[in-house]
Amino acid sequence: MNIYQQPTGWDHDQADPSAHFEIKLQHMALQQMNLPGAEKAMEQLVRERAEVQKAERNCFMARRCIYEDAGWPEESKFRRQRDEWNRRYVELVDPYVHGPKAAYWMQYEHGQAMRDTFEETAGPYAV
Repeated sequence: MNIYQQPTGWDHDQADPSAHFEIKLQHMALQQMNLPGAEKAMEQLVRERAEVQKAERNCFMARRCIYEDAGWPEESKFRRQRDEWNRRYVELVDPYVHGPKAAYWMQYEHGQAMRDTFEETAGPYAV
């Protein structure tokens, strides 16, 4: 569990400004190649990217909260909480229960249940 390096791309409740340029280039490529997603508005693509970036930050904070709540003197408590969190994760991304793309929480179209779990577990630190 990497709890020391925060994910980049989300700062002070706003998406990274450099993401707008990257999204614009991707949108232009989708339009030129006539691929799915080309019909989406830029604002929607930016909102979707921000949602995924928020999920990455919430995942980081959820794992960090587990670590900080248990603390190292109580390593067995930490292991129990980590194992419980991992069990919930596995249940939510089970392709036989939630479909083949349930584990793709990093894509806006899939894995909303996992993103909700990250937000719930991050508690007051969720964005």
